[in-house]
Amino acid sequence: NLLARYNGNAAHQALAAHGLAYLARPEIALSRSTDAGILLADAEIAGEPLHLTIRGPKVDPAAGVLFDAALRIPAAYKRLDWWDDAEGPLPNPDIAYPSLKRSAAFFCTATTCSVPLTRPEQLAEFLALARETDSR
Repeated sequence: NLLARYNGNAAHQALAAHGLAYLARPEIALSRSTDAGILLADAEIAGEPLHLTIRGPKVDPAAGVLFDAALRIPAAYKRLDWWDDAEGPLPNPDIAYPSLKRSAAFFCTATTCSVPLTRPEQLAEFLALARETDSR
């Protein structure tokens, strides 16, 4: 399922759904007293991963610092992209990002993205604020 999120390939999404349908069959799901993997797979199929994108050249130290900060964001289900124009478009161009003069990070949902975040500490601050807002 996460592979489908990265590359946008509908066949990979269908394969994930087919696999979960197999795991959800009673003779499979009930063959063990507990199997957290099935529950995690179900949660992943049902929702979007935390999606972060770094927009900037991989040779730019500022982009590297943002990527390192994004790697440290705790999430069990996370999609982390690093878009460097020198490498061409992202495999899954599901979101249009602005061209900027400096490297930036973006938090995205299925419908919207954050403002450009240019300092590493902004990533954790933005996520904490978003989670606080969601819990209201």
